[in-house]
Amino acid sequence: MLIARILRDVNIDAYRDSQLGNFVTGQQYINAPAGCLIVRSVEVVDGSSPAERTYLQKRDITFINEYNKFAEGGTTTATGRGLPKYYAMYGGSP
Repeated sequence: MLIARILRDVNIDAYRDSQLGNFVTGQQYINAPAGCLIVRSVEVVDGSSPAERTYLQKRDITFINEYNKFAEGGTTTATGRGLPKYYAMYGGSP
């Protein structure tokens, strides 16, 4: 897709948009906004006082799977989880 590559490589403010969402304990995915072609970054705002802003590092989905396997000892329970460090595009993303 040539248009996706142009939008990813050329930083045009006219096509920028942002999406606000909330993390839910135990939920693995957050949907991208309708019509989203390129995700440039994911920022997490910790709601504790004072609010702390952190950008997540983009990784491949296989990295996320391996990271979760070793970080949580292979379990999928919600105990011991904190703020995320990484994100990956899953599905039909360019």
